[in-house]
Amino acid sequence: MKDYILKIKQEENFPFNWVNLSPESGINAQSHKIEIYPRNQKANVSNMKSLFHDLFNTIINELSIFSLSWWDYCLDTWDIQKNTYCYSPQYLSKETANYLIMLQKSDIVQGYSGSCICNDWDAYLSIALDCLIKGIAPYGHLIYDFNKQFFFYFHYSGSIGLYYKEGNPFIANLIKNNTKYDIDIV
Repeated sequence: MKDYILKIKQEENFPFNWVNLSPESGINAQSHKIEIYPRNQKANVSNMKSLFHDLFNTIINELSIFSLSWWDYCLDTWDIQKNTYCYSPQYLSKETANYLIMLQKSDIVQGYSGSCICNDWDAYLSIALDCLIKGIAPYGHLIYDFNKQFFFYFHYSGSIGLYYKEGNPFIANLIKNNTKYDIDIV
């Protein structure tokens, strides 16, 4: 049996009707937003993984990942001069190659837009955050918890932007009991 880092969830649309996503305008959400910043930590993959686990480890099995275009996550797949795309790992950066190989090994078909379940968060975060930190990916995927009605993304600076429709015990606890990170309510 094959070990998949990601598995297609068969949900093509982002699951929250209070969010409008588009490649041109980004995130337009009728919601609350908080930004979570590490204190005195350099933005690197290890610190960002620690941030993720500190905040979300208790609900890690409830999280899913969404992308409007999984195969276009990394900028170097696009040749802006010719307006063509290349998804052959051997012609791209090491980071993009690792990302595309992860998609191939997980049977994520080219052109897939939708949600995935993550079976190995450490492997996924190591690969995706490496692309983000190095500027190869312009933004992080959207990670969400449908039942708790929130989603978040990683920023290349090492922070997390988290959107939620209404307060709930998880969000309240995250804000109230946090002593390790700075939280701004936007």
